[in-house]
Amino acid sequence: MFADGVHDSIPPAMSGQPCPACGHDNSRKLEHISPDLALDYYRCDTCGHVWITFTDGRPTHHVTPLEKTS
Repeated sequence: MFADGVHDSIPPAMSGQPCPACGHDNSRKLEHISPDLALDYYRCDTCGHVWITFTDGRPTHHVTPLEKTS
């Protein structure tokens, strides 16, 4: 996909982790970012939303803002 070698190593989308922004079950855990941290980064392949789940039980943090609905 990309010639930099980094993006080529991104694993295929994982099932079972629905996106909190769009609800699609098409996200991937970003292993190359979160190996030794007390958190896990995820990215939705459908809408591009990025969020963090903490292994110590803290609430989910949204790296990209959620769309505000009226």
